[in-house]
Amino acid sequence: MKNTKKIIIFSSLMALYFWIMSFTAFAASFIDYYEKGNSLFDSGKYKEAISYYEKSINLNKNIPEVHYNKALALFNLNKLSDSIKECDIVIKQNPKIINSYILKAIALNNLDKFSEANSTCDKGIKINPNISQLYISKGYALNNLKRYQEALKILDKGIKLAKNDKELLYSAYIYKGIALFKTGERDEGLNSLDKAIKMNPKARDAYQAKGTIYSDMNNYEEAIKLFDKVIELDPKYTLAYVNKAASLVVLGNFEEVIENCDKAYSLNTANLDDINSIIYVNKSAAYLGLGQLDKAMESAEKAIELDPKDSMAYINKASALYEFEKFDEALEAVNKAIELNPYSGLAYANKGCALTKLNEYNDALKACDKAIELEPQNNEVMALAYANKGLVYVNISDNEKSLEFSNKAIDLKPKNKRTLLIAYINKSSALGSDGKFKEALEASNEAIKLSPKKCEPYANKGLALIGLENYEEALEAGKKAIEIKPDFYLGYYVKGVALDKTDNSKDAIAALDKALQLKPDFKKAELKKNEILSKIAMKKFMIFLLAIVILGLIILGLVIVIVKHKRKKNLSMNVNELYRDISR
Repeated sequence: MKNTKKIIIFSSLMALYFWIMSFTAFAASFIDYYEKGNSLFDSGKYKEAISYYEKSINLNKNIPEVHYNKALALFNLNKLSDSIKECDIVIKQNPKIINSYILKAIALNNLDKFSEANSTCDKGIKINPNISQLYISKGYALNNLKRYQEALKILDKGIKLAKNDKELLYSAYIYKGIALFKTGERDEGLNSLDKAIKMNPKARDAYQAKGTIYSDMNNYEEAIKLFDKVIELDPKYTLAYVNKAASLVVLGNFEEVIENCDKAYSLNTANLDDINSIIYVNKSAAYLGLGQLDKAMESAEKAIELDPKDSMAYINKASALYEFEKFDEALEAVNKAIELNPYSGLAYANKGCALTKLNEYNDALKACDKAIELEPQNNEVMALAYANKGLVYVNISDNEKSLEFSNKAIDLKPKNKRTLLIAYINKSSALGSDGKFKEALEASNEAIKLSPKKCEPYANKGLALIGLENYEEALEAGKKAIEIKPDFYLGYYVKGVALDKTDNSKDAIAALDKALQLKPDFKKAELKKNEILSKIAMKKFMIFLLAIVILGLIILGLVIVIVKHKRKKNLSMNVNELYRDISR
């Protein structure tokens, strides 16, 4: 019995020994994996670090610190959704680990999930109301939710708590600057950004934000300088090239736009769809400006494929469809842009343009007025809306109002050359219709300077020159319009009228026939053709009449000659008879 007891005790002690040894080995393995993961993390080898954190987790899933470090590594690999999942595990295991709320909020902000980020910050603040990073991240989220006044209050709290933490203060002043600008405090907003720059003049983000603000202020030249500064500080920062390209679009430097887009695309090694979408939006705008419509459409479609919620992609698609004269499809695309962003004045201004071409003039004017209502401080949008209103009034032959709105667009001095082009084309049309041919010619020449590859300014120039009785130059203008766009009906009309004025009726009729073939309901061409045909018919009649008169005169002359000849003969006979009488 005693031996049995000893055996049991010995067996129990051995079991306990092996259990302790096993546990010790298990614990050692867990710690080894965890520490190896941390070492790899510190070396920037995040992918390898994650594999060791996962080995630790396989041994013990209930250590929140391991999940948090894994979340950090995933964040650094830009695997934001996975990072958030790990943060959620940390919060579930230990809700008091405040860093998990901070990291989760930053990841959510980076994923544009601003409402969730804001909510996460609130939960963290409830646990510890003295963490400045939570207020600053919340301010960022509120900015993006367009709740700028709330953002300012929250950011001020964050700034107060950050005290001397320059890194946090730097971010806080950037977000505050943006919020101040958005609430109309332009100078204070720029001052806040300057504070950030002064705090860290070699960091890029404040320059980037300031460049974006200058772009919003329509000061694109200054914006480009700031984006260039960002590129100087960080030549591999993709967004600097993207934003620079957007400013270059408005200035009409389309070749540079494409260069910057291509550079941005090469730098976007993570191949992020949201970045690539903006790149393609900028490229589509550049190709539109260069008149490369197929490429413009292709780029817009690619942008939509990458980000179906990008309203600018649909606006550019609408612009390309407009140039292709597919006005119904253009309207459909711009309506989609409005659906995605009901506050886009640019979308409404473009809608006005499409509606005008569809002869929906009242709706076109309403769309332009909506654009003006939505963005009264945006000169670019305002100018485009005024230019499109001028186009409506040209089409309904209200030259006075067309001039009024075209001049308003020009007076705003928009940077966008397309807007100015529309305004000057409208102006030349209205002036020409009023018989002010010299001024119409000047406006046409301004339009040609803006876009030498557009056919409409040359047609208007030709009409003005016809009015000024300069038919040879008018003919050249008409030919140039046709050269640019071989199926441009108005170019053939100008050519036809100019040829008629230079007494080349046959070629004039041929040109007018082509105009009518391209636009069968073109009444002016039909009237002009009939006028020339009537003139030709009258000319033929006059020639016929002249021929009859000449023939009559010839016959009359012959009769006179014959009569004279007979009289002479009779007289000769009478004289002979007299001589015979005398001789007798």
